[in-house]
Amino acid sequence: MLKPKFLGMQSINRRLINLLFSLTIAQLLLIGPLYADWAEDVPIGAEFPQIQAQDHLAKTRTNENLMGENGLLYLFVRSSDW
Repeated sequence: MLKPKFLGMQSINRRLINLLFSLTIAQLLLIGPLYADWAEDVPIGAEFPQIQAQDHLAKTRTNENLMGENGLLYLFVRSSDW
């Protein structure tokens, strides 16, 4: 007679995390292209515009003086209140 196999909490947690990760990736792949036209006036491959702003010390910052040896990453977060 076969005994029921008990999955430990660690195994269940790992499976749950894998499932959530897979669902997130599927959502990005399936729904993401629907929002691809949010920046219609900026074509793919366009050069990034020059940005000039003051930091918290009132020093003017630009793309060039922020960029390090590995480049520069800008992260834009679109507000959910629009």
